[in-house]
Amino acid sequence: MAKQRITLSERHDFQIENIFEVQDEIGRHVVDALERQFTRIAPSSRDRYSSDPEAFAEFMAGLRDSYGDSPAEFQSSAEHLSKAVERDPDFALAHAWLSHVSMQMYFSYDAQRAWLEKAEHHFQRAVTLDPDLPEAHWAKAAILWSPVEEFPTRGSYRGLGTGPGGTTQF
Repeated sequence: MAKQRITLSERHDFQIENIFEVQDEIGRHVVDALERQFTRIAPSSRDRYSSDPEAFAEFMAGLRDSYGDSPAEFQSSAEHLSKAVERDPDFALAHAWLSHVSMQMYFSYDAQRAWLEKAEHHFQRAVTLDPDLPEAHWAKAAILWSPVEEFPTRGSYRGLGTGPGGTTQF
């Protein structure tokens, strides 16, 4: 397979007093040339959010409350995030965050199995909608960290391995 090289060459006449302006200009030219060479791999940030303004508002309220430190704030977060995914069932980020909040409720305030099931359900939905969504994988890590062994996807999660003594490696 032949190697490709990108060579950028331009002539610049400048005065030493303007060296930093010249440096910035050269940097802009390099970036422009590279952008033309490579296609955009990462989706734009708008693809992560809902186009439904009310779903987005519910998501933001749920996100805000998820940084609280009381059961009432986490419950409120779960309610807002549930409303966000009801309004926009394809809002992967809201599903992932709801999964995370559900695990936080289980670990910190309310150890009912319903929170675990909700976390698993919303993780599955998020990763189905966007397999590369980092927040979905973060939510799954919280599920795998839990002591509950009966989750359907436990042990089949890509990216994890088993270390010495059967310990899970991230």
